[in-house]
This record gives sequence, C-alpha cells and structure tokens, in this order.
Amino acid sequence: MEIWTSLHLAFIGLLALSGFHRLGLTLLYLRESLRPQSSPDLNTGPGDRLPFVTVQLPLFNERYVAMRLLDHVQALDYPRDRLEIQVLDDSDDETRPLVGDRIRHLLASGLDIVHLTRENREGFKAGALAAAFARSRGDFFLLLDADFMPDPDFLLRLIPSFDDPAVGAVQARWTFVNRDYSLLTRLQALFLDGHFVIEHRARQSIGAFFNFNGSGGILRRSAIEVSGGWQSDTLTEDLDLSYRMQLAGYRFVFRADVVCPSQLPYRFSEFKCQQFRWVKGSLQTARKLMGRLAGSRFPWLTRVEAGLHLITNLVYPLMLGTFLSWIPIFWSGTSLPRTVTVGLGSAGLISLTTFYAVAHLSQRLSLLELIPLVPTALSVAAGLTVSNTRAVIEGLGSSTGTFERTPKLTPGEVSDSRSYRPAGSTGVTGLTGLIEILLAAYLLFGVSLALQDEGRGAVIFLALFGAGVLVSGISSLSEIADRGTLSPPPSNLLPTGETKTGSVSPDPILPSEGRKIQDA
Repeated sequence: MEIWTSLHLAFIGLLALSGFHRLGLTLLYLRESLRPQSSPDLNTGPGDRLPFVTVQLPLFNERYVAMRLLDHVQALDYPRDRLEIQVLDDSDDETRPLVGDRIRHLLASGLDIVHLTRENREGFKAGALAAAFARSRGDFFLLLDADFMPDPDFLLRLIPSFDDPAVGAVQARWTFVNRDYSLLTRLQALFLDGHFVIEHRARQSIGAFFNFNGSGGILRRSAIEVSGGWQSDTLTEDLDLSYRMQLAGYRFVFRADVVCPSQLPYRFSEFKCQQFRWVKGSLQTARKLMGRLAGSRFPWLTRVEAGLHLITNLVYPLMLGTFLSWIPIFWSGTSLPRTVTVGLGSAGLISLTTFYAVAHLSQRLSLLELIPLVPTALSVAAGLTVSNTRAVIEGLGSSTGTFERTPKLTPGEVSDSRSYRPAGSTGVTGLTGLIEILLAAYLLFGVSLALQDEGRGAVIFLALFGAGVLVSGISSLSEIADRGTLSPPPSNLLPTGETKTGSVSPDPILPSEGRKIQDA
C-alpha cells in the first residue's frame, strides 16, 4: 500500500498547489479592484481618424442565431467607409441559404458585407479565419461567434485601446443573456466569471500572459502576421495565437468595463462537449509552445505563470487519481497522515470556494444564491473529470482531432437534427456516461469505507466528487437519447432575428451561392 499512499499524497498535494494558485489570482484581483479604474476615452472624432476594421463572423450550422448576429453587427455605430464584414460560413445545412438571403438585403442597404463559403471545413474555425484573412482589408479584426450580441458602441469603445502600438489584442468581458435560465447556465456563468473577472484582471495587473477568447474582442492585423497567423494544429486556435502574439512582444488589454452579451449552452451534453474541446486544445497548445515559452527572455515569474495557465487542466487527472487511490488505502486499513491529507484537501477546497465566491459577488449577485451555488459548482466541475481526463490525454499525445461546435440553440427549438446533437467523438458518449455511473458507484463504496474512524475526513470530498460524476453520467446518457424540445424561453431572450430596435429578418429562405474562398 505504500505506493498508493505515496501517489495519493502526491496527487492531493499538487491539487492543493493548484488551489493556492487560484487563491493567489483571487488576491491579485482583490488588490486590483481597490485601485481606481480608468479606460481610454470614447473615440468620437471624425471618421477618417478611425482605423479600418474587418468584422469576422465564423459560422457553422447556426440557423437559430445567425440572423440575430447579423442584426447586431448591422447596428454597430462605426463609419461605414471604415468597416467591412466577412461572414465565414462553413455551414452544410439551411444556414447558408438563410444567411445568403439576409446578406443580399444588407448589401442593398449599403453595408460592406461578403458571404464567404468553403466546400469543406479544413482547419475548422482557424482554417476559415486564415482563408478570409488574405481577402480582408482591415487593420484590426473584430471576431464574433454566432451567439454574441455586441452593443452599437462596442467597436468605438474598444478601438482607443490600440492607440498604444504595442497592444496586439483587446478582449471585452463576456456577459450572458441566459444566465438565469437554469441551474446549469448559472453554473457556467459562474465558471466564466471566474475566468474573465478574476483571472484576466489578475494576470493583466502583473503583466502576465492571458488569452484572447476567440470572440468579443479585437486583434491587430500586424500582430497576427508577425506571430504566424491563424494555425489549425490545436483545437484552441485563439489560445495558441494569443500566446504566439505575446511571445512576439505584443501586449494584451482586458476591458472589464466593456461587455459583450452572449449565450450559454442549454444542455449538459453541449456544455460537456465545449469543455472537452477547451481542455484538449489547451494541452495541445501547452505541448506546442511550452518549450518556446521556457526559452524566451521574459522574466521567470511571467514564464512560470504562463506555463501554469497552459497546464491548469491537469487538475482533472489529478482529481481522478486522488479519489481512485483513496479507496484502496481505506480498504487495506492503511493509516494516512490525517493532518496532511485533510489539511491539504481542505486548503484546496477553500481556495476554490473563495475563487468562485469572489467571482459571484463581483457581479453584485445574491449572497443567498451563493451558498448552494458554489458547492454545486465544485461538484459539477468534479463531474467532468472522466471526460476531461480523456481530453488531457488526447491533448498531450494525439493529433488535432475534430472541432466539435457547441450548438447555439434558442429555448423551444427542436434539437433533434444530427448536427445539433452531442458528437460521439468527444467526451459525450454512451460509454463515457456508463463509466461515470460506475465510477460514482465506486465512490459511494468509498464513502462507506471513509465513514470509519480513520477516514471520516474524506467523506465530504468523496461525496462531492461522486455526486458530480453521477449527475454527469446520467445527464449524458439521458440527453443523448432525448429528442424533445427545451422549455419555453425566458422573457429576457430575444427571438431569433429580432433586435432591440424591433427589426426582424426577412421571412423568405432563398437559395444563395455565396462567394467562395479557397480552402486554407
């Protein structure tokens, strides 16, 4: 049993260090939040002083939300002679003719917009961006995914940040129009608030690397070119390009004061699929750039922080190893150094709890809601361990893989078409769900063992982990089989194609050939 004990102590110790890292970011954020915040002045000068901007809208089978996106882009308050819009449409369903018809109406209104299509998805989103880049005229690129809804002054508020030629990218803060739709969307919003509100602001405050998030932000053309452009050898092309740009010497700016509303996945399987892609892509990026980062001339603390950022998702196999190793120790009756194990476990748990509690309260949300929400969030995060451990393994040792889009549905829409259901190539499979349920049973057995005098301190950890894994397994299996509809939409969500101004996209769905671009 000595090997199990040694492994267990190593796993739980590394998890505690990860928790302390999060706690450190939280303290940096709190320090930063006490300082007076300033932002560049809104640029309202003559249009000829504003740079030329290309707005890029990557789409793949987004028939439910594409019209809404186009309406919000049309409403951007920016000189029309300084703006071009590229719709990068790789769709193979009715999205393409629907978007093509809407674009013809926008062209007739005088908007500079082009419909760029490809015959295949080579390179996925990165491939589409790289192919369109060669046909663009902008000095800067605003990227918006299909579910984003920028306010009219969005561009005008971000562009002044580029007055410093060293700034390569400016990222706005994401907000979520469906945050209160369900417990799942509240949990996702909490996770992303932690990323944006705490991590981005904390890293920016010490000059550390942080990432452009692929949407709701602007990139400088010259920074893209100098750093090697869009590359499709990882599933997180935005993280990859972000690090290459910063390694090339460009600085990133996070604008917490500028928000871009977006939409969260409604179903657990879609959330799980998204997490799988993000985790796998982050480890692919770490494998690709870690050597270059280590050999760079940045201060050692900057390199260490950037490396920790890239490998942060190693916590998933560490969590799995911690709980798998705990039970054989209990079964054999081996005594663990209780002060060490409970102390490290509690320290890690308290650090994460503090991180998410601060993220929640930073949004001026209810303190009463926080009490059940944070432990539920920790349980759900633990429930992703099986699929995300697989993502880590694949990210460290395999080729790029398939970029599985996260469906952008609106409540009430039927999601039974094949392109809108969980994809079997990700962590959302029947086998994964079955393994998760079996693991939950294994952990329940561990709870019974931990209830003995020598292991009672582990009960809360095993129960928290087991509950999350069980929910993940049951949700995955039930949603893969489910072909029904979601519940009616809440009142704060706009119907597809409708904007705040009340304009509605045309009803006819007419064929459109679009304008072709060569495959990247």
